[in-house]
Amino acid sequence: MFGSQGPASSRWRGAISSVAAGFLAVLAATAGVTALRGSPARAAAPRTPGVPSTTELLDTQWLVGRSAIDLIDGFWGNDSLSSAAFDRPSVRVTFGLPAGWASQATASFDAVGPVTYRGSFLYDLAHNEIPAGTKAVLLDLEHWSLSPADEARQPGYFMQQFVAKAHLHGYEAIVAPGVDLTLAMSCKQASVPSYLNYLDSCQLPKLVGEARPDIYAIQAQAFENNTSLASGCACYAWFVTQAAAEARKADPGLSVFATLASDPEGRLTTPQVLYADTLHTRPIVAGYSFNIPRRSTACPTCTVSGAPGVAADYLAMLGYRGTGRGSDAQQAYWLAARNGEVFAAGAALPLGGTRTVASDPVAAIAATPDARGYWVVTADGGVTAFGDAAFLGDLPRLGARVSDIVAFVPTADGRGYWLIGRDGGQFAFGDADYLGSLPGLGVHVRNITAMAATPGGRGYWVIARDGGIFAFGNARYLGSLPALGIHSANVVAMVPAGAGTGYVLVGADGGTFVFGSGVRYLGSLPGRGVHVKDVVGLAITKAGGGYWLAGGDGAVYGFGNAQTFRFLSAPGHGSPIVSIAGS
Repeated sequence: MFGSQGPASSRWRGAISSVAAGFLAVLAATAGVTALRGSPARAAAPRTPGVPSTTELLDTQWLVGRSAIDLIDGFWGNDSLSSAAFDRPSVRVTFGLPAGWASQATASFDAVGPVTYRGSFLYDLAHNEIPAGTKAVLLDLEHWSLSPADEARQPGYFMQQFVAKAHLHGYEAIVAPGVDLTLAMSCKQASVPSYLNYLDSCQLPKLVGEARPDIYAIQAQAFENNTSLASGCACYAWFVTQAAAEARKADPGLSVFATLASDPEGRLTTPQVLYADTLHTRPIVAGYSFNIPRRSTACPTCTVSGAPGVAADYLAMLGYRGTGRGSDAQQAYWLAARNGEVFAAGAALPLGGTRTVASDPVAAIAATPDARGYWVVTADGGVTAFGDAAFLGDLPRLGARVSDIVAFVPTADGRGYWLIGRDGGQFAFGDADYLGSLPGLGVHVRNITAMAATPGGRGYWVIARDGGIFAFGNARYLGSLPALGIHSANVVAMVPAGAGTGYVLVGADGGTFVFGSGVRYLGSLPGRGVHVKDVVGLAITKAGGGYWLAGGDGAVYGFGNAQTFRFLSAPGHGSPIVSIAGS
């Protein structure tokens, strides 16, 4: 039965968010809804609150070193990514500007003076050693051998001297006092952590504001791996917010940057951590000082390579685009837990999750075409949109009462989507076409587990737990497990080939079955000798050269060229995983 071609029983264009309440009775009969409240559709829900837009992220100002640019270029295979991010007049580049770039050449100094101290700002001024074309100068005072002891003890006085001299000679002045400066200052209290000495005991942000620089770069990179939004902690967002506010009390017009690094003090981070820190602080700061520190006398604990791949993936997550071998590695996937948590890995954007109750768990997650957003759908057909995902309506806003939604599939352009229930009832929103449903065919089942659409959206497949396939519209029936004589009761997901000429089914045991063409069989968990019963989903890589299987415990298994990555926060320790989306 499940292997036969199912003709579309009716055609109904699914701009449901504008359908009159009176039409819901017809919809119920067609899609198998058990009860309806009959209330009119409500306004579309807004996108994720508090998240900067892609334009805001791309307009970020940067302070970056030439060595970091070269490392990114080496990883990426050319300069297309670095130039997309940094070849702009709002960007300051230290230690040498790439030829032809429009960025501002910036000279960096670890000391203000004295004039006899070779390499100090005053020395280079007196000896005309600041390179021609320099627009800005940076003072990087820290508690290290590169900065004179008296300047570390009295940073406020020397920052004022630096800014005054810089302005006198026509340079933009940037100051970046290190948090560790308090170790040399008499105001330090041994009983409190460094960040409180910096903010409270020694009030370094206030000293910066009183010096009146053009830019204050907050050296917060030591706290970047703590992405908590709590208060009074050694966490990036809170520390940056406090430092910026204190400095602006002294100078309300002060431009503030925050520092990020690929491996601050040798503690390797991830692109997701950097992206999360950016989302949390971008409304507070104008830009970021971005470092790829490598092992040296200045940072003996840093990694040898500097981890340029972390930096490149972070820039790509922000939306900067380049061509080259690095772009082949921009794989991303998200896991959705039953309780609404969403976990991001690879180049996936960590945009947050939703909250659910036990009676209305998450059913599915799906990514937008450009992988810069996603939808999360719950069993009652509620849809929450994140990032650039468009909210186009859902069942609760229509007054439709269901509790068995099992799958959510967006159209190829992301301007529509389908929801399907366990009985095969179909709901179409936006530019998604309604092409038929199982209740509309008079087929009564309760074992539907998944759905997949053809690339043009003019057809879709509906999949049952036994591996049977129903095809609607222009979706071609290419085979099923019952037709092969395979008896199964655990098929949980399906993904189509990019051209719509094939599809892959996966069971709860990780067994995979390929039908048609356009996607290759790349292995299964039983074939690897892995014995599980909790696989919940399947996602295919963007180029189609691999796929991921996700387990209910948060385990992800990659096949073909599908890479597996660390998560920003570890799944599998609370609510079980129920769905995976990939790109």
